[in-house]
Amino acid sequence: MPEKLKIDPESQVAPLFATPVALITLPGHKKLNPAIERAVLDKARRSTGMKRSNVGGWHSDLDLLHWPVPEIRQLAEMVADAATHYCGLLLNQATVEGKLSMQAWANVCRRGNFHKAHCHPNWHLSAAYYVNVGKPVADWPESGTFEFSDPRTPARMQTLDGASFGRPHLIYPENGQLLLFPSWMEHSVNPYQGPGHRISIAFNMRFAKA
Repeated sequence: MPEKLKIDPESQVAPLFATPVALITLPGHKKLNPAIERAVLDKARRSTGMKRSNVGGWHSDLDLLHWPVPEIRQLAEMVADAATHYCGLLLNQATVEGKLSMQAWANVCRRGNFHKAHCHPNWHLSAAYYVNVGKPVADWPESGTFEFSDPRTPARMQTLDGASFGRPHLIYPENGQLLLFPSWMEHSVNPYQGPGHRISIAFNMRFAKA
C-alpha cells in the first residue's frame, strides 16, 4: 500500500496574494486618548463635518492634522513612524525612501451609524486609530467591527466551508490600537449598536520620491 502523501506547509505551500495587515497597540494611548476625545467631540459640536462613506454619525473635515492639539500631533508622529516601518516590511527592506504625505480625519459613530464599503484611491497606506470603541453589546458581537472584504472577486463566487478566502475578515478593535493596511483594500465598519459614542481617527499616507 503506497504511503499517504503529506504536504509540508513550510516548504511546499506558498501563501499567494497574502496581504499583510498590522494591528498594534500604541504606547501611551491611555494618556493621549482623553484629550483627543475631548477635541473631537468639541469639534463635532461646532462643525457639520462632511459626508463620505459614513451613514449617519460625524465625519470631520480632512484637516485634523492642523488642529492645535498636542496629543493629535503626538499621535500623528507615532502613526508616521509605524507606517514607515510597516511599509518597509511590505517592501522587504530596512528603510523606505521618500517623503511621507499624510491626511487625517475623525469619525464619531452613535447607535446605528456605520461606514459603507469603500477603499482609498491614490494613497499607499491607510490606518484607523481607536480612541474610544464604545461599549460592547452582548446581542451584537459585530457592533462597530472593522470589516475587510476579500479583494479577489472570483473567490467570493465559490467558497469552501472553513476556508478563509472568499469571506470577509472582521477586526475587533480595542482602545489605543492602530490598524494599518494598503489603501486599495476594500473595507467597511459595521453598525455601532452600543450606548454613547465610538471615536476613531483615520489616516491616508503616501510615499513620494524626494
